[in-house]
Amino acid sequence: MKKLTFLLFIFILTGCVSTKKKNLQINKELTVKQMQQDINFIESKLFKMHPDVNWYISKEELISKFDSLEKSLTTPLKPNDFFLKLAPIIADVKQGHMSLNVLNEQIEKKDKKKYRYSKSPFSQLDFLWKDNHLYVLNNHSKNQNLQAGSIVLDINGISPQKYYSKYRNTITSDGFNETFIEKWFEKKISSYYTGDLGIVDSLQIRISCADSISNQTVYRIFKNPKKTKQHVEKNLDSLSQFKKDSILTIKKSLSKKQQKAEKDSLKSIKRKNQIYGYNPNTKKNTIELNYPTQDSTFAVLKVRGFGGTKYKKAYEAIFEEIKQKEIQNLVLDLRGNTGGRLNEINELYTYLSNEETFTFLNPTIVTSKWKLPLYMNAGRTIFHYIIFSPVYLVQSPFIVLNTRKNSKDTYHYKLKQEKPQSRKDTYYSGELFVLIDGLSFSASAIISSNLKGTKRATFIGNETGGTYNGTVAGRLPVLRLPNSKLPWRLGVMSLKPYQQTVEFGHGVRPDVTIIPTTEQIINKEDPEMDWILNKLNLRLN
Repeated sequence: MKKLTFLLFIFILTGCVSTKKKNLQINKELTVKQMQQDINFIESKLFKMHPDVNWYISKEELISKFDSLEKSLTTPLKPNDFFLKLAPIIADVKQGHMSLNVLNEQIEKKDKKKYRYSKSPFSQLDFLWKDNHLYVLNNHSKNQNLQAGSIVLDINGISPQKYYSKYRNTITSDGFNETFIEKWFEKKISSYYTGDLGIVDSLQIRISCADSISNQTVYRIFKNPKKTKQHVEKNLDSLSQFKKDSILTIKKSLSKKQQKAEKDSLKSIKRKNQIYGYNPNTKKNTIELNYPTQDSTFAVLKVRGFGGTKYKKAYEAIFEEIKQKEIQNLVLDLRGNTGGRLNEINELYTYLSNEETFTFLNPTIVTSKWKLPLYMNAGRTIFHYIIFSPVYLVQSPFIVLNTRKNSKDTYHYKLKQEKPQSRKDTYYSGELFVLIDGLSFSASAIISSNLKGTKRATFIGNETGGTYNGTVAGRLPVLRLPNSKLPWRLGVMSLKPYQQTVEFGHGVRPDVTIIPTTEQIINKEDPEMDWILNKLNLRLN
């Protein structure tokens, strides 16, 4: 116990020092030799760990790009300036899961208490990037002059177009499709500004709205945890039928039977939130089944991400309900779903497959048998390895035993999704529509490939950001470059859906292409769903 306490103390102390060092690292200039060492580090690890480096670019061309960059470096650079030169080469590999990222200022220990319960200015705004313009999509701040649809001209004097020009060639999807790029930039725009501005308590935003230009300010919202608790308790108290002075008084006034019923109800809500992945910020579930029309045989299954849920229980309950209600037309909405767990998409497919038995994945390719456990867990701190060493000692032999060398001088890591499977007894057999867009990536693209290849569904929307023929992911270790400390993420497993296409380097294409206009997005219109409703002659409630 004393040793564990000591290790924990060292871990916390190191973390505090590390935060200060990381913030100093941002402005520390790298020598030419240090940058060349970082390039050599990436080049070496990339060819050792990544199983499909040459999927979209030849090894010779990639080596040539690294060599050219090394020769072009003649003066010292700060890490984030070095990033702008190195990241485009990483993007040229065209593997969307692999990315190099900038260093951002972190909150130091002395300021953590101040910011712990605060809401940053950027987190209060949702943006839309379309046609080379940045729009305010949703405004959750106290400044109501920032109306949805306002064009952002600049934030603290920096235009969003500057960032698009600066970072566009550092972003890639899987393969050659372009649908992912703008949508990913839209999600990253806040981090780009934060990288330059640091941690700020307000933003000065110049907007154009209704042919009028104005300057608006969004302030950080600071929350006092004690006042917040008192406010919640006061509101709960005022809503109670007894109108007593405190929640405790209300509980005392309830009979034991009522108290038990109240506790059971709260437990039930908590269980349901865990199963369906309730997000308290958006007040929405990750997995959600809706009946938006008066037609009881029509349903929409929205899956916002393949993670953060108890998916087996969720899908079991959902498809049991679909069967009981005799749903004839089901929409699977994968728009904005950037992926997640392989096990989950396989589970969902067992309820949607139009084949009694099916295979979900082709053999998974890796680069090594004996080193695979190290590759899968690369980039951890020394304290992580010490604390979790018992887990790795048990896990590593299973990984090695599960890896075989195949006839093509590559290695095959066996996954259960490569074996023939049977669909569920409560599988859905009716008409299926799938909504996709540029952010339908990774796991979303894999399940879409199999549904498309078996002609199971009608696809509506835009080409998926993930490619039809697979991706390199599985495990995604994050390594720090030795000198710049830039974080670099890469996949170590080549995952390919069982269904393949002859078209090279593109995503799953829709049967019906519908790309919402700027006005439709801002006005919360849904032309993709409208197409389905019109086809079925249905109207929303």
